[in-house]
Amino acid sequence: MNYFYKNFIKKAQIVLEKVKEITYLGDPILLERTKFSSYKKAIKVCKKLEQKLKKIRDITGVGRGLASTQIGSTERCFVTFVDDEFQYFINPSILKSSDTKNWYRENCLSCGPIVCDVQRSSSITISFIDKDNNQKEESFDGFWARLLQHEYDHLDGIVNIHKTDVDDISIISNDPLKEKLREFK
Repeated sequence: MNYFYKNFIKKAQIVLEKVKEITYLGDPILLERTKFSSYKKAIKVCKKLEQKLKKIRDITGVGRGLASTQIGSTERCFVTFVDDEFQYFINPSILKSSDTKNWYRENCLSCGPIVCDVQRSSSITISFIDKDNNQKEESFDGFWARLLQHEYDHLDGIVNIHKTDVDDISIISNDPLKEKLREFK
């Protein structure tokens, strides 16, 4: 067993003990499609998501997004943490996805040590309500597009292992922060 994997498992055990609200593979809520949310309900869930993601990041040093179903809620929202900033996505809708795709070995906070090589659109346009209750429509590419699609899938009851071939599922062995987008598998 390599050092990275052993260290990952130790940190995962701490997360299990200290962040009990996280749902994991096998929990039926991860397969549920979320419902449209009022801003008031969604903002409460987003604040809780931010708190849980911050706690996970403090323990593990990783984690860039968390969706409502990952803490047992069916409100239609998720949060991201990129460039030292939390952003809220309430009632998101992907309006456009590029035909150009890329590959990335994704891990998921609900999948433990499992990583999957997943193909996604290179760019998207998404509409959402932000944390200040502003309706927005923005385009994202690269890593941002991938992260948003991953979290958005959670809101539709899709986990990354549903978007890959069984041969492309493995146990984490390298630092996920060093993973790069690729044009080919």
